[in-house]
Order: sequence, then structure tokens, then C-alpha cells
Amino acid sequence: MLFIASQALAAVAAERRHHDAHEHGSAQLNVAQDGSAVYVDFDSPAANVVGYEHLPKSAADRETLESALATLRDGEHLFVFPESADCKLEEVELTSPLIGGSDEHGHRGATEADSHSHEHEDDHHNEASSDHHHHDTQHEGPSHTDIRAVWHYKCGDPAAISQIDIRLFEAFPGTEKLQIQYITEQAQGAATVNALQPLLRF
Repeated sequence: MLFIASQALAAVAAERRHHDAHEHGSAQLNVAQDGSAVYVDFDSPAANVVGYEHLPKSAADRETLESALATLRDGEHLFVFPESADCKLEEVELTSPLIGGSDEHGHRGATEADSHSHEHEDDHHNEASSDHHHHDTQHEGPSHTDIRAVWHYKCGDPAAISQIDIRLFEAFPGTEKLQIQYITEQAQGAATVNALQPLLRF
């Protein structure tokens, strides 16, 4: 499991997730640098990513979810760092009740057979989890559902990260703005970006 490098940022992120309203169109993004490691933590209402917040009920729902998860795994295209920073995606963590409530890890270099085996095991787990969650939902009523992704990058020259071009808006048009907290060795602060101004500058 990935851990946000900066404990201060992790605490701020948790506090914001606890207090902020579940607002469709808006999502949280937290960026933390620890030496050569850079972590990007995305927390969003599921509606922004897949267009719904219930457990997948149809083949179309599942196809939409799988497509969204595949896009989220492709962190090298969702966040573009300055070329001189030489940042490479190391690992991806995806978490949501929509995928069974358990963490899904994406490791670069994993074999296709490993991926299919992992997905096959998850299918059995998800079927049981879906039945359980569906039963609970009937008693608890509708609730908000989020999708969280954490990308771990390793950068050859992290000091060269002066900005990040955020392309989540292109991938997920339901995401209209990102409220960002960041901590790097050079700077820390907050920013809001949107589809018209997707560049995060430090």
C-alpha cells in the first residue's frame, strides 16, 4: 500500500475529506514530495469519474468503471511533469466501494497473466462484496461514493518540478475543478485549477 510521504499533508487531506461537502464536479488533489518520490493523491465523488455512485448494476456500468480504472492507472498521461524532472510512474493505488472496497494496486511491468489472475480473484471477492453492500444500502439508504487514486512517481531531478500539467479534466469531463494542497522541498501551499486553467505551478 502506498503512503503519502508527508504526514502533514496526509493530515490536511484527511481533515479536508472529513469536513468538505461531497460536491459533484469538484475533487481534491494532494501533491507531496519526499526526496526523489512524488505522490499525487486524487479523491473524487465517483459521479465525476464514472457518472454514477451506485454499485455497478449493468454491463454498461461495469464497462464504464473498467474504462475509468484503466484511465486512472495511466498516470503518466494524467499528470505531465517537466521533462527535465525525469519523473517515472512507479505504482498506482485505486480505492473505492465500487471496486469491492479494497485497494487495487497497479505495478508497472506486471504480466498480463498476473493481471488476469488478480482480476479473477477480485471478481469472486467483488460478487460477495456487492451482495453485502447492496444489502447494507437497502437498510442504510443512499450514500455518497468516492473514488481515490494515489500515484507514486520517482523523479531523477525533483527540484526541476516547477509545474504539473493536469489532464484529469480531459479524461473525466465530469471533473470541473480541483482543490489542491501541495508540499515540496521548494514550496507548500494551496491552489484551485480547472479545465480552462489546468496548470499547477509551484
